[in-house]
Formats: sequence, C-alpha cells, structure tokens
Amino acid sequence: MADISNSVLPAVQVKDVAGGDVNLANLVPRQNPILLGAWAPHCPICADEAPAVEAFAKQNAGEVTVVGIGTPQMLLDPGVESWQALEITGQPTWVLLSPGGEEIGRWQDGLPADEILAKV
Repeated sequence: MADISNSVLPAVQVKDVAGGDVNLANLVPRQNPILLGAWAPHCPICADEAPAVEAFAKQNAGEVTVVGIGTPQMLLDPGVESWQALEITGQPTWVLLSPGGEEIGRWQDGLPADEILAKV
C-alpha cells in the first residue's frame, strides 16, 4: 500500500468480517486502482447485483481491487463514518480510486463494469 497522505479515504477503523480491524486510509493501492462499493444487504439492488460484483472482482483481480463497505459485509462500519467521509448518500455507490488514492470515478445504482474498466 502507498503513502496515505493524498488519499481521499477517511482514516476510519472498520471491521473486516474475515477477522481484524482495517483503517480505510491504509487501503490506498500502489499499482492497481481500488473500487469501493458502498452497499447494504437489505438493499434490493445490492442483493441483486452481488453475484455480478463477485464475478467482476474475480475476473478483473489483476486490474482492480474490489472492496465492499457497508453494514454486515466485507468491511463493517456500523456508524457509517466511512460513508459520511466519502459523501456517499445511498447504496449501492461505487467509488474508483487511482493507484495514488485519488477519486477517478463514482457511480450509483448498479455496477457499471464497462465504465469502470474503461477508467482502469
């Protein structure tokens, strides 16, 4: 991971459901962009697109890192501090960050795989 001084990611501690704590600011990638997905399991759009998101993450693992932030998901932020800091107003929202940690794309209401890959 790269220097977090220029990251748009907030320094918010979240729980990794695989175990342990994660500071979001430390997720700034060095080589590949990172795609943050803000969603919740009670969101019908989110639930419908979950298989497509999983497939997109697997198919494009060498080009982009997909990380979910939400209420019980990959990274758990029950106080939604990360959403507030990233100005996320609804789910699903996708935020694409450059290898330097700067926002290069934002989408709401579904995973636009082709648009994301065009920016990668």
